[in-house]
Amino acid sequence: YIKFMTRGIGSQLGTGDWFAECVHDDTIKGMPTGFYFIQPHRLTYHYDTDQWGLIGSQVRYENDELIHVEVPDPWNELYGKSYIDKAATDITIDIMAMKFNKDTFESGMSPKNFMTFDASIPDDVFTDNIRRIKLQAKENPQGTYFLRGGQFQEGSRSNKDMQFSELQDKIRDRIIAAYGVPPQNVGIYTAGSLGNEK
Repeated sequence: YIKFMTRGIGSQLGTGDWFAECVHDDTIKGMPTGFYFIQPHRLTYHYDTDQWGLIGSQVRYENDELIHVEVPDPWNELYGKSYIDKAATDITIDIMAMKFNKDTFESGMSPKNFMTFDASIPDDVFTDNIRRIKLQAKENPQGTYFLRGGQFQEGSRSNKDMQFSELQDKIRDRIIAAYGVPPQNVGIYTAGSLGNEK
């Protein structure tokens, strides 16, 4: 029973719904004797007979053979409203940000550093640097370009860099808000939630 409920609730928190096949005993009329969990992606709705059925089979369920637990969605009469879909944009932004940072760290060089040159740099050195930049950009588009005749400088953090951690916090807060979870229940304590613990 615990495994059955865990799989069912997990499905509801992900897809927004779950299905349970009712097992009946002929000797006990009007009351199911057990349930089987069915993943939502394994079922399809047959409009010709107004029945749910297993994909790739001839199995179709009558109304008393299947229980559908769903999060109500005004725009979808068949399936529930997915919590993940509600937070999809925030999750996508978070994944893209993590991928950008991963690529930056794997490059082994910082995209925030730069080289400065004296105004009297010879034309041949400048031209050679432009050629080297083009070659390095293909291999390491996010890295520091090592050039000749210049002075290396460490770049400072921009406002956008410092706002990245704030962006992650906002994404986290919007995701847990989609699930209706109180922040303190998942260990998030901010000035807005302090004093609201129960």
